[in-house]
Amino acid sequence: MSGGFGWHNPWPLEWGGGPTEDEKTYEAMRSAVGNLAARDDTGIDGLWRQCRAGIYASAGTFVERAVLQAFPQTATDSLPLWESFLHIVPTSDQTDEDRRAAIIETYTSRILADGPDVAAHLKAIDPRFLVLQIPSEKSTVTVLGTPFLAGAPFPAAAPNYSSHFLLPVQFSITGAPTQDDRQKMQHARRFLADTLPAWVDFYLITSVGFVLDQSLLDVTALID
Repeated sequence: MSGGFGWHNPWPLEWGGGPTEDEKTYEAMRSAVGNLAARDDTGIDGLWRQCRAGIYASAGTFVERAVLQAFPQTATDSLPLWESFLHIVPTSDQTDEDRRAAIIETYTSRILADGPDVAAHLKAIDPRFLVLQIPSEKSTVTVLGTPFLAGAPFPAAAPNYSSHFLLPVQFSITGAPTQDDRQKMQHARRFLADTLPAWVDFYLITSVGFVLDQSLLDVTALID
């Protein structure tokens, strides 16, 4: 039985609960020849059948392994396919279990795109995330001027542009972001890109206002 330490128990892959795949395969092969099988399983007849049973049992696991790739919680070989499908870029230090957790979270996420739900999800990533509210009087609601470039077959400017469809999100940190900060910012970007409606864009900043020669202007916004 599988509780023993014989050849048919590939411990630690299987432990307890009945016969292993090797043992079930061996017994099926032995019963197929009936009385022609040697009574002593430790002889040359048994050893020969043991070798064949181990090969057949191992080959049979390929089907089970292939089926397991269809589910993110059990995937191994198909992890890159799941990540490509869900637009997830794993980091070099992530384990397979970490990658499965990220896939499951993205695949099963049902976050609403309204303000409170978006803000709550960002807070869950890190409490330092803050959705900024820009007053209407400081918003851009249209773009005046020529909507078509001379000679161009397509609009060169969008007169119906509105900053109401731009969501500013602040990640309140001081100085340059650490590696952990960058991962959280990437997580937030992926969440916003997947959650917000197609007509809503976003930008991620670390502070509002700046002093020349002291601020990282690429992640600092000047709203006033």
